[in-house]
Amino acid sequence: MDLFTIISKLENNQYASIEEFEKDICLIFRNCYIYNDIGSEMHILGEELESTFNKIWTEKIDFQVKQKENLKRTRNNDTDSSSELVTKQIRILEQNKDKLVYRQVVNDALLIASAYENLVANNILPFIELLKTFLSTRSQISLSSANEPVLQAIVENLLPLKYCIPELSLVMDGTKLKGFG
Repeated sequence: MDLFTIISKLENNQYASIEEFEKDICLIFRNCYIYNDIGSEMHILGEELESTFNKIWTEKIDFQVKQKENLKRTRNNDTDSSSELVTKQIRILEQNKDKLVYRQVVNDALLIASAYENLVANNILPFIELLKTFLSTRSQISLSSANEPVLQAIVENLLPLKYCIPELSLVMDGTKLKGFG
C-alpha cells in the first residue's frame, strides 16, 4: 500500500467507510517499519508522519462526533415542532404506498437525509453525487449553464430550509450580498 494508491482510491470513491481508509493508512506505516531498519531515515520519517496523521485524524474524529451530537440535538428539536406535519405526510404516503411515486419519495428522502448527515460530518462527496444525480435525471440543466437562482432552488429542494447551511446558500436576489445569504 502506498499514498498514490490511497489517493487513487479516494478519487474513484472506492472507500466504503472511514475505517477502510484508516486501515490503508496504518498499513503504509506498518510496511514502513517492516521494511526499514529502526533508526534509519525512512523509519524516523515514518514515525513522524504517523504521529502527525494520528494527531490530525483524532481532531477530525472528535469534530465529527461533535457534529453528530449537534445534528441529533437539532433533529430532536425539529421533531417536536414538526411532528404534526410529518404525521400528515406519512398518512398521505401510506394511502399511496402501492404507487411507484410513494417508493420514489421514500427513496429520495433517505438519500437526502443521508447526504445531509454526511455533509454535516464534513463529507461533501455524497451531497455532490446526489446533486449530480438530481441534475442528470431531470435533464433540464447542466451545472455549467445553471445560474445562481437555479442552483439555489436545487439546493433548497435537496436540503430543507430549517437545515440551511450558510456555506451552501447562494444569492437569490439583489437584496443580499454574497456571504450574507
